[in-house]
Amino acid sequence: MGHILTEPGAPKLVGQRPAQGDVPSGMFLAGGICAALVHVLRTGEGTVVDTSLLSSAMWTLGPDMAYSSITGHQMRA
Repeated sequence: MGHILTEPGAPKLVGQRPAQGDVPSGMFLAGGICAALVHVLRTGEGTVVDTSLLSSAMWTLGPDMAYSSITGHQMRA
């Protein structure tokens, strides 16, 4: 992701946003747990809830990567 967000010829890679995977993963897990609880109430069956830090980070940085790919510049924070 750092490579995609960094302008060509830059001396170092751009740093990503802090907690780019942690914060959305927590949000996704909270929603998944709520959905699992509704599923248990309706069916009596349990279900597995999991998430991916990498996938969450990629989802969070999607607009940044699209902007950088289209314009060739880093998106301003």
